[in-house]
Amino acid sequence: MKNKITKQDLENQQRFVAEGLNELEVRVRSDIEVKAQKSTDCLHC
Repeated sequence: MKNKITKQDLENQQRFVAEGLNELEVRVRSDIEVKAQKSTDCLHC
């Protein structure tokens, strides 16, 4: 049984969290950009 958390485990965890956040941020950003484009398109209607 391995209950001890190593420094490597923590680093992997942090990297995993950071990558997850980056992915989420990219998704949210592209979502906002798409909505912004749609709203500007509507203004030109």
